[in-house]
Amino acid sequence: MCGIAGAVDLHSDKEIQALSEAVASMVAHMEHRGPDAKGVSRLATAVLGCCRLSILGLEPASNQPMKSPDSNCTVVYNGEIFNYVELRDQLRDLGHRFASTGDTEVVLHAYEEWGLECLPHFNGMFAFAIVDGDHQRLFFARDRFGIKPFCYAEEGGLYLFASEPKALLTTGLVPRDPDLHTVEEFLRFGVTDVDEKTFFSHIKQLPPGHFGVIESGRIRVSAWYSLREAAASTTPLERGRIAEFRKRLERSIALRFRSDVPVGILLSGGIDSSTIATLGAGQPHDTPRAFTVTFPGSRVDERPYAEEVAARSGLSLTTKAAPEMNLRWAESCHEDQGEPFISPSIVAQWLMMRTVHESGIRVLLTGQGADEYLGGYQYFESYAIADLLARRKFSEGLTYLFDERNAPRLATIVAQVSFLFLPAGFQRLVWWKPWLRSRRDRTRGAYEEDLVRCRSLREALLFHVKRRLPELLRYEDRNSMAFSIETRHPFLDHSLVEFVLDSPPGLIVGANVRKNILRLAVQEDLPPSVLRRRDKVGFDVPDTWLQSEAFRNAFNGLCSRIPAALADLVDVRRARKLLRRRSRRARRDLWRVYSVLLWHEQLARPYAERRRVPSATFGDLSEFAAETRLAKEAEG
Repeated sequence: MCGIAGAVDLHSDKEIQALSEAVASMVAHMEHRGPDAKGVSRLATAVLGCCRLSILGLEPASNQPMKSPDSNCTVVYNGEIFNYVELRDQLRDLGHRFASTGDTEVVLHAYEEWGLECLPHFNGMFAFAIVDGDHQRLFFARDRFGIKPFCYAEEGGLYLFASEPKALLTTGLVPRDPDLHTVEEFLRFGVTDVDEKTFFSHIKQLPPGHFGVIESGRIRVSAWYSLREAAASTTPLERGRIAEFRKRLERSIALRFRSDVPVGILLSGGIDSSTIATLGAGQPHDTPRAFTVTFPGSRVDERPYAEEVAARSGLSLTTKAAPEMNLRWAESCHEDQGEPFISPSIVAQWLMMRTVHESGIRVLLTGQGADEYLGGYQYFESYAIADLLARRKFSEGLTYLFDERNAPRLATIVAQVSFLFLPAGFQRLVWWKPWLRSRRDRTRGAYEEDLVRCRSLREALLFHVKRRLPELLRYEDRNSMAFSIETRHPFLDHSLVEFVLDSPPGLIVGANVRKNILRLAVQEDLPPSVLRRRDKVGFDVPDTWLQSEAFRNAFNGLCSRIPAALADLVDVRRARKLLRRRSRRARRDLWRVYSVLLWHEQLARPYAERRRVPSATFGDLSEFAAETRLAKEAEG
């Protein structure tokens, strides 16, 4: 796990030394992503940089940027290729020699062997860039689901990239202007990371499952992976589907335990993390440590569930209480995120990573991603009912709808099912907000267009993986890497996701049972109390602090200082009325406005005032730039 950065001179007038200083600046300001080693390499028309968190291949030979001894290729790479052992053996059989034990060199040799076709060989999470001096090109790519980030900007013939947008901003070469379309989509729908746009009009992100090539002064970006096509091409199984699911899940967990440092498990007491803990405890490695983090005032105490799973699996469980939520934590989390985020639950996740960091764990397995394709959210039941009704299976649909377990939520479910049968024009009325002013030039974004097309369970699951999951992964990446923790996601092995999405819908969301295939696969392993849980609510954060005088004063202060660009979007007079409302929707809208205003105010400050690089790690930036290796490579 690392922070990567680079600069490529397309046709600018920048000196190579100036590019080196820009890359050194980006690397220095991402030291939280990689405190163990740092490096900058100056090539003919490009500069690459990396700060490294050592997880695989702890020896110096795995440091980056890494140049191949067999070709004129240099790589910077962030992530993990979990099948690197098998790929290394395969590449050795093809004549490649290895000087390190990590996976970075595997990426480099895989590119040398297969070129742009190396990507389907990788099972993992990654974002990397390779300068290929022999072909005079830069090749960069991102993993299938967008677990690892890759941001870039093109300014005046100069191409810059980094793991985080704020690193690009530190160079002074990229304007800080907000992207008002992205801001409006966030305020209206609560979404980000839908396509290549970011909250910055001059910064793009490489979409999940895409690669790019810079060649002959031109940039080309293309998709290399499609979940819809991959899921449709899996081999159908009439029998043994549950057993096959479990086999693939066990394989995924085993691969994600590959590490040269201790691995921890985030155990929340839900079925996802409990499955990882239970199946992970049986892997041939040192017994992993499990962590449960509790939040003061939470509606649900996760400890009894986590303790039962840990005792049953023989895991060592560490239970820690996170500090109470307050404005200081919210502001610090916004600093580390660098962009607005959807709810206070992201602050809770940030506090959780901060708490785990104090235990010294660098690798943490989480259940992220399972809800999106296994149908974990309650409203997926409405899609399942709508599926039955659309296929004229009225008896099954109504039996499902009026099940006694749905009694407390019956009105909500009926409303959700009815919504799915409304014309798109009526559906869009639901997204109207009295405090939000639409821009005159507003066009419907990809999120809205895809959402109104979701009329079946399978479409909804594909939509969530494509349009909602990347956002959640970005939140987790920035929260975990702010404390130098690598998170891994056993439920996001691509072969597992593809297999599930090619399964019959009833095996995913059954009669009032979400994540049906998972429950059936582990029903003999998990305690009944966990299998039957219906009160799991994710990072449950008490929102009483949103009603405090401190928050009210902070919100009103931000509204009074709203910049002109945002005043064209937010009617602050109406937005202030959200403070007096107690509905879930009002609290959700209140947070979105607060997050956008706070982000924009933090953005306006000089970067040095917001985060100082610890001198014990990097020292003065000029000193870092001077001591960094600036290895000149031969032209061409």
